[in-house]
Amino acid sequence: MDNKQTNKFSAEKNNTPTKVVVDKTENNCEELKKQVEEYKNKYLRALADYQNFEKRVGKEKDGIRINANRQLIIKLLSLFTY
Repeated sequence: MDNKQTNKFSAEKNNTPTKVVVDKTENNCEELKKQVEEYKNKYLRALADYQNFEKRVGKEKDGIRINANRQLIIKLLSLFTY
């Protein structure tokens, strides 16, 4: 190797501390994993809330349908009793 190449490599070693870069990358990776876990938990909670909402709306619809049928039957029976 000539002198320029040797100086280039030694300058790169001095200017780029690889341990610091690796540590930052690992920290960044850990932060991203925590964010993914947090978003996953939020998604699962929102999904459970939505499923509960669907069940509640379904029960309310059934209740309204039953009440409407009951009222219709009462009206029809009152017509035939006179």
